[in-house]
Amino acid sequence: MNRDIGHSVGDPRQGAANRTGDVETVQGLLNVQMVKDRRSDRLTTVNGRFSPEVVEAVGEFQKRHSLAQTAVIKGGDLTIRALANFGGPRSMRVTGNLVTWLEAIEGFNATPYDDAHTPTKNATIGYGHKLHSGPVTESDREKWGPNGISRADAEGILRRDLSRAEDTVNGEVHVPLTQNQFDALASLTFNIGPDAFGGSTLLRLLNRGDYAGAAEQFLVWTRSGSTHPPGLTTRRREEKERFERH
Repeated sequence: MNRDIGHSVGDPRQGAANRTGDVETVQGLLNVQMVKDRRSDRLTTVNGRFSPEVVEAVGEFQKRHSLAQTAVIKGGDLTIRALANFGGPRSMRVTGNLVTWLEAIEGFNATPYDDAHTPTKNATIGYGHKLHSGPVTESDREKWGPNGISRADAEGILRRDLSRAEDTVNGEVHVPLTQNQFDALASLTFNIGPDAFGGSTLLRLLNRGDYAGAAEQFLVWTRSGSTHPPGLTTRRREEKERFERH
């Protein structure tokens, strides 16, 4: 996302130009700082449209950070530099609460089964762990035997699978996240895959500070093959709700 503006944003009575691209940048940066500071204020929609709320948010940020309360931001000034001071999650990890939730969502299967929610009915075991593409084979059944996998071993595999999703979110997201937001994104990435997450509109919106727009994008990922399974829609809604509990 942009971390500077070309002109000025804020109170038009103070001569602020409020050009669309600059307003959009400031809206995103204000949101980023809300999340970074762990504030519960309502996040701004990043749309580039100037409103009195932008002036109010700029003034509030300046006050909170002991900056001159001009209600105006200019390119390269102390306020925009303070707004641009942030980084991504880097080394966050999911909570045990998310692991427990995923175990309930995925369901436990001790022996290999065909995942009906994938187009090729991939062979799966434990808590949704993909063994390989395509249905279960006789060699799968022989390998895992009649008793299959224990719950403890299945949870270990789930956590290893989640680590790839965690690394993807840490690497692809360049704005601060709360723990709930990170957990929701890791859950989504675990389900749709790192490549899909990396190329998603959700990630693009998030990295420009549009947390509200990113939240709505969870509901885009409700398709499995040519169908929209009700369980997948429920899962996305719950991930969205978790994300919004910033």
